[in-house]
Amino acid sequence: MWCRLPENKSLLLAVFMLVSFSSWAQEVTIEKLEEMVESKEYDQVISITEGLLASGSNRLSRARLYQLQADALYYINKVQESLAAYLKAIETASQSEVPDLLLLVECHSDAGFWYSELGLHKNAMDHYFRSLDYALEYKDSFQLASAYYNVGAGYQKLGDYTNAITYANKAYAIDLARKDTFGLAFDLNQMGYLSNQSGDNTKAIELFKESIKMHEKGGGNA
Repeated sequence: MWCRLPENKSLLLAVFMLVSFSSWAQEVTIEKLEEMVESKEYDQVISITEGLLASGSNRLSRARLYQLQADALYYINKVQESLAAYLKAIETASQSEVPDLLLLVECHSDAGFWYSELGLHKNAMDHYFRSLDYALEYKDSFQLASAYYNVGAGYQKLGDYTNAITYANKAYAIDLARKDTFGLAFDLNQMGYLSNQSGDNTKAIELFKESIKMHEKGGGNA
């Protein structure tokens, strides 16, 4: 059957693309988007999550979509956009009757990191402490060690070395119990900087050397 095409071909193309995207989006899963982030398909992840979020679909976790979008933006160093997406993920997850604790731990941590990069250290600390609260509730040793590390690093940026050392030691104790060489490498490195800034250069050198050993064992950037 013959039918006349619309004179505005761009409108036809837009409708076709919308229908195609809607059909394809039904097959998208969180797991698929996670794989795409791992494969460094960042632009595609950003485009897909924008489309899914704009459609108002509740088929997938909106908080998780914001987080994946923020992660993709993070890897291409779009600071403000990534931070905004992490904050949207936090806002959305907080409204859920059963909050995703792991997502909240991670997003508060990542938001804190971006605020720190922007020089807004007090804002960063607010998020680091929120991440720590959720990590304590989530009861996962890896997340808890990471949260303690971040709080310690935040205090270091503020020049509060006493509290920085306290939280660095908390992270170190957990990573030591877990035998996490990768985590220990970062803990020892941070403790080395703190010792250096406190004037104990001999101890700082020892800690830096231990950090290098842990990186070599754990495959880190020694």
